Amino acid sequence: MDLRRIEYFVAVVDHGSVTKAAAALFIAQPSLSQAIRALEREVGVELFDRSGRSLTLTPAGRTFEAGARAALREADRARERVDAVRDLRAGRLRVATTPLLALDPLPAAASRLRQRHPDIQFHVSQPGSAAAVVGEIRSGRAEIGLTHLEVPTGSLLVHPLPEQVFGLAVSADSAAGMPDPFPLTRLAEVPLVAEWGDSAGQTPESGVVDRYGGRVVMWSAHPQAMWELVRLGVGAAILPLHLDLGRARGRGVRVFETEPVLTRRVGVVHRNGPLSPAARAFTEILLPPPSSTSRPPGP
Repeated sequence: MDLRRIEYFVAVVDHGSVTKAAAALFIAQPSLSQAIRALEREVGVELFDRSGRSLTLTPAGRTFEAGARAALREADRARERVDAVRDLRAGRLRVATTPLLALDPLPAAASRLRQRHPDIQFHVSQPGSAAAVVGEIRSGRAEIGLTHLEVPTGSLLVHPLPEQVFGLAVSADSAAGMPDPFPLTRLAEVPLVAEWGDSAGQTPESGVVDRYGGRVVMWSAHPQAMWELVRLGVGAAILPLHLDLGRARGRGVRVFETEPVLTRRVGVVHRNGPLSPAARAFTEILLPPPSSTSRPPGP
């Protein structure tokens, strides 16, 4: 049903005549009369009694009036809700991320978004692997994904972020005498605590261990727990170098740069279409300026 015709109907009721309602609505009287007749044809009954000198509502018209006013109130509320989402005074953002990107850059970006737009509801899921993050975006369960880019992204739009640079985190007791930067040719000398990856083995350690040797003594799906495992001397871990190193030192952990430098391509992915205002604001925070870093859909 045409909402405009409902507004016209209520205006005629409120003003008591088509002439006065047309003047208030700034439309021609014949156009308003035609709209009211079209509404009556649509509902299948006459809404106004035109037998007297003035328009009065028929019994059907009085029944229709209550529903019409309720529909207009709900339409106004819907417009207010849409305006709030558009103006970032409301809204919900769903983000899927891999474990290490949940440590960085997600927290800092989420903090900046909350500072700018405190009324946005922020939902974060961690499905486990990069492929699972891509699946969350494709299915629509999340609008924004943070993932490394060694996995096929298909038709998703990809915005590369600055590469993650990794270092070797070891306990303070184990760090004595270790060279800095640490040569990966000596990786086999160090027991490793590694991130639990997907079936493709796409973790920071997988290619390094294959190339340089090494032995993983524990797998962990929780990067936050890896700091404690390192501190307790269970093994060393390959973790993003630019995480809070001051916090690492406070935990009795030392982080070494590596030779050669370890990096991984990471980025933001989303479906190829318009983003919600909240997702657009979050993406602008994540991307380095200028934000023209997107590339066409990947393989």
